[in-house]
Amino acid sequence: MLYKQSYCFQNLQKMKPKSEGLKIERKTPKFPFEVVDQSKIIQQGINKGINEFKPKPPNKDKTNTQVNQQQVEYREQSQSRTRAFSHQNQANKQKFIKLDNKPNLQTYKQIHQSTNPQTDPQTKKQINPQTHPQTNEQINPQTSPQTNTNPQGEDNIDAEVQHDYDLIDVSNNNEYQKLLIYTHILFYYNNKQQNLEKQSQSQQRCLKISGKLYNTLFDHDKNPSYIIQEGEFLVDLNKKQFKLDGQGIEYQGKSNMVKIQGEFKQGVQAQKISSSQNKSQYKSFSVEPRRIKIMEIIDGQPIQIHNRIEKKSIWCKYNQQFCQRDLDIFKNNQWLNSSIIDCYVLYLNKKSEEEYFNSPQDKRRQINRIYFVTSSLTTNISKLNNIQQGNDLFQQHFLEFQELKYTIQTIYSKVGFPVVSNSHWFFLLFDLKENKVEIFDSLSKSLNSNKRLITRLSELLMLKNPKQSINGNSGSQNDSYSCGYHVCCFMKMCHKAQFSNSSQYQYDEKEMRGILRDLIDYQDNKSQ
Repeated sequence: MLYKQSYCFQNLQKMKPKSEGLKIERKTPKFPFEVVDQSKIIQQGINKGINEFKPKPPNKDKTNTQVNQQQVEYREQSQSRTRAFSHQNQANKQKFIKLDNKPNLQTYKQIHQSTNPQTDPQTKKQINPQTHPQTNEQINPQTSPQTNTNPQGEDNIDAEVQHDYDLIDVSNNNEYQKLLIYTHILFYYNNKQQNLEKQSQSQQRCLKISGKLYNTLFDHDKNPSYIIQEGEFLVDLNKKQFKLDGQGIEYQGKSNMVKIQGEFKQGVQAQKISSSQNKSQYKSFSVEPRRIKIMEIIDGQPIQIHNRIEKKSIWCKYNQQFCQRDLDIFKNNQWLNSSIIDCYVLYLNKKSEEEYFNSPQDKRRQINRIYFVTSSLTTNISKLNNIQQGNDLFQQHFLEFQELKYTIQTIYSKVGFPVVSNSHWFFLLFDLKENKVEIFDSLSKSLNSNKRLITRLSELLMLKNPKQSINGNSGSQNDSYSCGYHVCCFMKMCHKAQFSNSSQYQYDEKEMRGILRDLIDYQDNKSQ
């Protein structure tokens, strides 16, 4: 038996092809099995970089040349597939990178889903994307009805707005498309960035939206304070609450100067101070810091000194400073100063806005709103020869309309200016819709005076050559001091004309004296 096996192995070593061009001659061994030397074919495949090549048993009907030709064809097909795959990857990378060299995650997800379809781990079959049963369209899981937080798109806030709001389209602003208006509130927002959320405690729907808020608050003396904020807001339309919730900016008063910038939570800045930074603010680490209270009395409250009550000589109401001399004006026949006139201007604006939003929605559409401007603005503009400085003063006064490009006619139909010139009061009423200006002057019925000021104000209001006219009630003053009372009575008539078509001018100096005195006087002084 051993002899037969050794003889078989000797015959196997002698089996070699005679030439590459001829057929391979094989000597059939005596045993019923055949051994083929495949090492050369495998080594050639590895050296040529064909990793996926798997050798097949040589066919007796083919020569070595035909086998090599099959290998070359297979190698060319493999290389072409490799080049095509590299080109596809390069194209996908270009889609994934934006022009600003920032990754486009949404495009990357689409490419990844298209090139790597999901498969079932058990059946190893491709999972087809979900389609709509009626339209047979593919459903994006990010916008499916179950997970979509904004199903109605840009109509969410429009559906939530009640009848006590005014909603205006902003056409000349790239950042904000809508303006929401309420009493002393202007809120610009982007209708493409909104999300309705439901609060767990109140069970009321709130709106998470990015925008800019202009809010005016009044203290007990009707002095305004301005809140201007911009960023991500949590809006409760029912409670009229607008709170920063996310990244935001709070500005300094009525200006564009940044006061606070950062992360906010429910209207409060989320600022964390480490313990080391907190201790460094104190001089002593072992002694609790004392709180120093600095108070400045500006509201006109009486001061008690040595059990003796003294009246405060200066106080503020309606953003104007007054003293006892201002009250004495009403006791005598004296000329009204600008503080008293501007106090009445702010009173009328506040009253007009409150009365407007207390009106039904259908009645509001018929109201031609009027805005009264303080005399301090017209006085400063008339004294400036620099046009740009006048524009800056005007834009600062109407800062809440900068997102509207200062097109005041978007909200108001008329703008009134009480003007003082050479110790004389008169009134200019600009009709923004009709491109007219009406002059009320209690002493004169001439159109020749104050042309320069009218031209300047017309340019600021974006009016071109408005038609000028004299009010029929002009020229009725018979003394040297009552021009201010006439102007106040005319402004009162303009205020009532917003809500009533039967409003007429009536001059009642005694009634106006009482109105103005009650406005500028503080409460404690009235009771004494």
